[in-house]
Amino acid sequence: MAVRNITGNQLSKEILLSIAGQEKQGQAYIFDGEEDIGKNFAALQFAKAINCLSPKDGHDSCDECRNCRLLDRVFSDLDEDGMQKNPHPDVLYVNTEKAQLSIELVRDKLNEMNSYGRIELKKKIVIINDAEKMNREASNSILKELEEPHENVLIILLVNNLEKILPTIISRCYKIELKRAGKKEIEAKLALLKPDWDRDRIEEAAEFSEGRIGAALHFEEVKEGIKYTVELFRKIASTGTDIGDIFESLQRIDSEKKGAKTGGEGRMFLLDILKILSYIYKDLILEKLGLKQVLQRKYGLKQSDIKDCSVQGLSNILKLIESAQRDLMQNANVSLLFTNLFFNIRQQN
Repeated sequence: MAVRNITGNQLSKEILLSIAGQEKQGQAYIFDGEEDIGKNFAALQFAKAINCLSPKDGHDSCDECRNCRLLDRVFSDLDEDGMQKNPHPDVLYVNTEKAQLSIELVRDKLNEMNSYGRIELKKKIVIINDAEKMNREASNSILKELEEPHENVLIILLVNNLEKILPTIISRCYKIELKRAGKKEIEAKLALLKPDWDRDRIEEAAEFSEGRIGAALHFEEVKEGIKYTVELFRKIASTGTDIGDIFESLQRIDSEKKGAKTGGEGRMFLLDILKILSYIYKDLILEKLGLKQVLQRKYGLKQSDIKDCSVQGLSNILKLIESAQRDLMQNANVSLLFTNLFFNIRQQN
C-alpha cells in the first residue's frame, strides 16, 4: 500500500506526495480527522513515501524496498494495547490510551531517539495516536521537541479533536485534514481488501461506516457488538425502562461473553460497546438537528421510542462516554464504571 491507496481525500494525497518530493520536509505534522477515518494508515503511507529508497513517479513509495517493508512491519504489527511488537531504533509509535506509559515514551523515548543518528531510515519517524488524549506533561514534552526540532526526526500527531490540542503545538505543525470518503469509494476499497465479503456485507459495512474506512474494515469485528449495544441503548434511552433493566441487560451480555472473551480481549469488546454507543448518540444528535435520518436504517431504532433529550444533553452524554473509554483503558473497575456511566446518562435524559 502507498499514499495513492488512501481512501478518498484526493487533495490531501496530493499535498502529502508534494511534501515527500521536496528536498527538505518539515519536522512536525498533524493528521486531523474523525476517529476511524484512516489517519494511522495515512501516516504510515506518508512515512513510507518520505523514506522510500525507490520512489515511484509522483514521489509515492514503491511499497517494496527495505525501508517500506521495515515501516510496514513496525507499524502494522501492534499488540492488544496498540504498542509495537517489533521495536526499531528509528521508529516510535505512542499509544496515548495508556497515559502514564505515554508520558514515559514521549519524554524519555524522544530523548533516546535524539541521542544518536538514524540507523536505517532517511528520517526517524514518531507517530502519536490520539494525540489529544495526552495529559499536560506529555503535551509539554512534545512542545519542547517542536521548539527544538531535530532534523532527522519527523513527528506525526494523529488527532481526533483539534480543539483539545495546545495552540502552541498546532502552530508548530503542518496540518493535513482527512475527511470521510464517499460510500462508493468505501465499497470499492472493501471489495479490494475484503475479497471474501459478499456484496450484501460490503454494502452493510459501508452503510455503518458512513465514510469512515477504519469502521468499515472492522465491521465484522464490531458487528456482534452492535447488537449488544443497541440492546443496551434501548434500555438506557427508552421511555419505559428503569435502571434495573439496564443492568440486567449488561449482566446478560457479560454472562454470554464470559469465556469467549477474557482479560484484555474482553476489555476491548467493552471498548467496542462504548465506541458504538457513541456512534448511536452522534447519529441521534444529527436526527434531532434534522441533518440525517439514520437511526432506523442503521440500528432499527425509532425516535418515538427514545426519551427526549436536548442536543446539549446528548453532547454531555458523549463526553461521559469518552471519559468512560479512557477509564476503561486505565483498567478501571468495569462494574463500577458502567454503573456510573449509565446513572449519569439517565440524569442527562
